[in-house]
Amino acid sequence: MALITIVQLSDGARVRVRVLGADDQSKPLLIALHGAPGLSDYKEPHSSFGFLASDFRVLVYDARGSGESDLKPPYTHERWVADVDELRAWTGAEKFVLAGGSYGGFVALEYAIAHPDRLLALVLRDTWAYGLRGTLNVLKNILISDRIKPDGDRQVRVWGGNVRDNEDFAEAFAEIADIYKPKDGTTGPFSASTDAFKWHLRKT
Repeated sequence: MALITIVQLSDGARVRVRVLGADDQSKPLLIALHGAPGLSDYKEPHSSFGFLASDFRVLVYDARGSGESDLKPPYTHERWVADVDELRAWTGAEKFVLAGGSYGGFVALEYAIAHPDRLLALVLRDTWAYGLRGTLNVLKNILISDRIKPDGDRQVRVWGGNVRDNEDFAEAFAEIADIYKPKDGTTGPFSASTDAFKWHLRKT
C-alpha cells in the first residue's frame, strides 16, 4: 500500500510525498532522492528503488522546487538536506537508509556528512564525487565539441554556478541538448526541437 500526502515543512514549504509499503511500520525506512532539481520528480527514484518496498518503507518525494511540491526557495544543498531530515522526523524514524540518484546523490552525500549518526546505509546511483574537477571536465567537453555551438561565456557562467534566472537556465541547457543525440542520427533522449526543450524547462 502506498501513502500519498502533502507534508508541510518548518519554513512553510509543502512537499508531495509518497511512501511505498507504508502499511508495515516495522520495516526500516528508506528515503530515495531524485536528481535534476527543478526538472525531475518522485518518479525517478520510484522507478529505481520502488522494488525495495517489500523490505523497506520507501519514501519518495518531489523536492522543493520540483514536481508538485512548492516552488519555495532557497534551492540549496543545506535546505534540501534539512528537508530530508524533516521528512525523516515526520516518519518517526530515528535512523534510515538514504539513497540518491544523479544530483540526488550530491544531496545524499551532503546529508551523510551532516548527519552520519542517522544513517543505516548510504546508496548512490549514477552520481559522482569529483567536485570541481568533474564540473570543469563537463564544461571542457561542451566547449570543444564540434556538434554544438553554445554561447561559451554563458556556459562558463552557468557551470560556474551563476544562473541569472529560469530563462538563462533554459537557454544554457537547450543549446547543449544536441550533444546527447547519437551521431548516427537515430532518435536519442532529446528527440524534440530545441524550442520544445526550452518550453519544457520553462514550464517545469
